Amino acid sequence: MKIFAFLILVLIADFAMGDDIYMCFAKNVSFGGSHVKTEFVDADDFYIGLKACGEPRTLLIFPNYLDSIELAFKNPDTNTFQLIKYYGKEVLVETGEVVLDCNEMKYFWLNKANGTLTIGRGLQSGTDTLTTYPNPLTDGFDWSGVFFANVGGDAAEFEKQCGRLCLRPE
Repeated sequence: MKIFAFLILVLIADFAMGDDIYMCFAKNVSFGGSHVKTEFVDADDFYIGLKACGEPRTLLIFPNYLDSIELAFKNPDTNTFQLIKYYGKEVLVETGEVVLDCNEMKYFWLNKANGTLTIGRGLQSGTDTLTTYPNPLTDGFDWSGVFFANVGGDAAEFEKQCGRLCLRPE
């Protein structure tokens, strides 16, 4: 009976932690960019995985191109995370934190709720926040304009959120 009660408590704790996030291989990018297709276009959260030594970026291309932003996960000079305005290359946020590891996949979440773009580490939205930035498009912004890019150095391996079944392309 004690084992049964313990298992019930574990099950309740698992439900309380929220939905599991499943990640799948998306793309290896040596140089340039690649559009990300996702089935979670309208969700508040978007999850990515990244393993790279070069200069990987994630571009958020908005319908009004001039408002688009770029997440530089490894600034070439400081190795730190930056949020950059895509048009004009103005640095909007510099965290001062090194967030990548050449040999280990690192995960990040992006959240667009409440008129703010929030970016953090891990697979649980709302934890280990790197930065927040006022979302320039509170109406109608979705994750359909996401691009993975690499602008220098070795190839970057990207993962994206997927359903439970994950098939890696050959």
